[in-house]
Amino acid sequence: GFDLIYACQDREYDIADGLYAWPARFGNASALKLAKLNHIVFLIFLVLAGIAAGLGWPFYLAAVITAGMLVYEHSLVSPDDLSRVNVAFFNMNSYIAITLLAGTLLALFS
Repeated sequence: GFDLIYACQDREYDIADGLYAWPARFGNASALKLAKLNHIVFLIFLVLAGIAAGLGWPFYLAAVITAGMLVYEHSLVSPDDLSRVNVAFFNMNSYIAITLLAGTLLALFS
């Protein structure tokens, strides 16, 4: 999901150089929809992994916070406005990683 969002800003370059990145082949709107789908699937598997590992409530709280951050991330960009793609990609990706790490560690050691 993150990479699809980030690749949207390179669409014109990819087209000019004959590259086959998703946004170049199918457009930014399609890439952003696929990124949403990827993030939904990620969240489903995240919860399933937590269940399989027997993790406690801190992990699931982190998963809910992560879901909110992903919704926010997708609100930052649109096919017509990619001006905030760096915030969506770099900042949100970092916050999500820290949130999931903290939730997992708290679930394991509390």
